[in-house]
Amino acid sequence: MVIGAAGRLPPTDILFISEHSADPENSGAGFYESLEGTYVQIDNPVVVGPTNDFGEFWVVADGGAGASGMNSLGGITATPSDANPERIQIQVTDAQKPQFQHALGDTFVSIEGYVTYDRGLYEIRLANTTGANPKAWAPEPVGEAQEDNVLTIAGYNVENLDPVIEAVDKTPVNDPDDDVGVGKFSSIAEHVVNARYRRAAGNAGQRRWPIWRSGRGRPDAQTSDRRNRCGGWSGLSAALYRPAR
Repeated sequence: MVIGAAGRLPPTDILFISEHSADPENSGAGFYESLEGTYVQIDNPVVVGPTNDFGEFWVVADGGAGASGMNSLGGITATPSDANPERIQIQVTDAQKPQFQHALGDTFVSIEGYVTYDRGLYEIRLANTTGANPKAWAPEPVGEAQEDNVLTIAGYNVENLDPVIEAVDKTPVNDPDDDVGVGKFSSIAEHVVNARYRRAAGNAGQRRWPIWRSGRGRPDAQTSDRRNRCGGWSGLSAALYRPAR
């Protein structure tokens, strides 16, 4: 059984109508219930929800052609009147997780598996995929102030920068299990220095840098190394209120 234009089309608006009503034409829950236990194929699926810690990711069929609410980033937007029942949950096993870490916009030629039900939701237990193709995301351009008297404020999401406090003297420099060994600090520092916040200030060509501190409450060694190669940082403060008040 194919889910999509070549087979059965899922509803696109209503997820659940009533526990006393089986309406697979209009209810997403009714549609997947009618396929429970069936081996299905999804043609040209595109990922609209990335893989989470439970080994679940979400796709829509036919590259999103029959889906409502597809947005400019390649995701699918839920609204009070559109619950996106055409958004299909794919479940992988723990053993499959490392090979199925998918992000928004990734595509396949096909996905196959069994429709089942778990933790209150219908899902497809993955059996086979063909033609996996990760999307090549380009960094979004970062705007800069065009005048010296304009204050530019930026944020940087560093996830869980350093949730584990290691004993530095006991941790090998290239230990692949820590955040330094895998290059996380190094790559973030390079991005901060070379891509995100660098800008010339005034006609003197002075460079101003953000004050960067790690989760340990002090400048991180990896970050400081990148800073020093670029000539150092200078602090810049501003008051966003009237000090006289």
